[in-house]
Amino acid sequence: MSRFQPGQVWSYRTRPGEEGSRLTVVKVEPHEKLGTIVHVRVEGVSQKMLTVPGGVCTVIRHMPFAEEAVQQSVVELLDDDGPVDASFEEGYGIWKEAFDKGKAGVFTITVAETITFCEGVARKAVAASLTERWEFFASQGPEYSLPTRSCFIEEALPGLNGSLHVALYAREHFADLVDFNLYQNYSSSVQQVLIQTGAIDYEWFSPDTVEEGVSSFLEFLEDFRPKQGPGDIRKILRGLRLPREARWVLDLDFEEWDASIEEGNLDITAATRQGYLTMFVAEGLG
Repeated sequence: MSRFQPGQVWSYRTRPGEEGSRLTVVKVEPHEKLGTIVHVRVEGVSQKMLTVPGGVCTVIRHMPFAEEAVQQSVVELLDDDGPVDASFEEGYGIWKEAFDKGKAGVFTITVAETITFCEGVARKAVAASLTERWEFFASQGPEYSLPTRSCFIEEALPGLNGSLHVALYAREHFADLVDFNLYQNYSSSVQQVLIQTGAIDYEWFSPDTVEEGVSSFLEFLEDFRPKQGPGDIRKILRGLRLPREARWVLDLDFEEWDASIEEGNLDITAATRQGYLTMFVAEGLG
C-alpha cells in the first residue's frame, strides 16, 4: 500500500521563493507497469504561464507523478485528511484519456523540477503559436487589417509629449487582444503613417524578422496584464480631455484593455464590442 493517500497535504522541496507552497494528494492509482501513480494539486507557486491572465499560475490543479518522484519531493506531512478539491478532475480526465491511448505519461522528476519544466514547454508552445501567426501576418502584409475608424490629433494634449493617434480595427480579424497586439507589433513601422495619412507608405515598412518579432513579443507578454471591464479605462480616457474628433472612443463598449501612461507617453490597446482599439502618442511626420 502506498504511503500517499488522497487528502494528504505535504510540504515539499520547492523552488526558491516558493517556500510556502504545498502539495495535496488528490488521487492514487496502481499501474501494472509504472507502479503507483500519485496525482497531486500544487498551491502557492509562481509558475510563469503566458496563456493565463496575468501571466502567472499560482495553482496547478493536476499533475501525475511516479510515486518515487513524489517521495523525493516531500518533506513533511502537514495534514493527513484534508479536503480534495474536485477541480483536479478536469485535468485528470484529459490526462487519463491521453494516457490510455499511450499519448501521455507520468513525471519522474521532482515536483519543483516539473513546475519549471512545464514553464519551458508552455513557453515553447506559445512561441510556436506566435510564430505561425506572425508568418500569417507577413504573408498578408500590413494591409491585412486597416482601420475602420481613426483620427489624428496633431496638437499635443495636456500632459502628453506628442500627437495623438487613434484607430479602431475590425473585430473579426483577430482572435483576442494578444493577437491584436502581435499584429500591432508586426505592422508598427507603418501604423503612425497610416493613421496620419489614411494610407500605407511602404517606404516606412520595416517589420522585424519572425525570430526577432516573436522573441520581443514574448518579453512583452511577460508583463502584459490586461484589465477587464469598462470602469478604469473610461476614467483614463476622460482624464485625457479628448477633443471632439476623438470622443467617439468614449462610446465604445470596452471588454479588455491595457494602458500605459507615464512621463508624457501614452499607449493603449483594447478589445471592445465594436472592434480592437489602439491609441498612442508620437511625433508628427512634419
